[in-house]
Order: sequence, then C-alpha cells, then structure tokens
Amino acid sequence: MAATNSSLFTQFIDHANQWFRDTPERALDQAYDAALKIRRLENDHFQGEKISPESHPEYSDRALAYFNYELKKYLKIIQTRLMVFNASRSVLGLSEQINPSSSVNIELEQKIATNGSLPHPKIVA
Repeated sequence: MAATNSSLFTQFIDHANQWFRDTPERALDQAYDAALKIRRLENDHFQGEKISPESHPEYSDRALAYFNYELKKYLKIIQTRLMVFNASRSVLGLSEQINPSSSVNIELEQKIATNGSLPHPKIVA
C-alpha cells in the first residue's frame, strides 16, 4: 500500500511539473488563438479592416457594441496570456536558454504591432 501511495504521489508530482513546464507554450498558444479570433471578426464583419463605426456605418450601435466587447475580451486574453508567458518563462529560467533576439514572444509582439500575420486592432469607444 505504501509503495502504491508513493508511486501515485510521484506520478502526481511528475504530472504537475510537466503541466508547469508547458505553461509558457500553452499561454503563447492561447494568446495567438485570441489574436486569430480578432482577425476572424475583422475579416468576417469588417472586410479585413479594423472594427470601427466610421468604416461600417451600416452596423447598429448594438452590433458595434457587441464587436467592441468581443475585441476587448480578446485583447485582454492576449495581454494576460503574454504576461503568463513572460512570468512562467522567467520562473522556469527559460529566458537564459532562449536567445532574446529570436524569442517567440518578441516575434508575436512584432507581428501584432506591424499588422503582419496578426491584426493590430484598435478599440473604438
């Protein structure tokens, strides 16, 4: 019985350790998914343009409020998941193992900023 409990505890610790080590990649994937959802909103409802009442006056105030709500929600997810990515990488000591100039995080931020493969949405109040 003691061996079984010890084995279960070891498995639990191993599983928790692996989950923790996977956190940076998981957080980055979630941030990227949220950015793709913003892009999908822009492509599906704004012909690839930023969410704005000026570019699409045909939408009602309620529709625009919904799109802005979704935009803010996804931007918050991106911001939060990038913070988790940076914090978990720092805690794990991975920042020394990755060349900062080729860091995935920097690449994602550059893509978002330059509107390359990811959108750089503006929040319209």
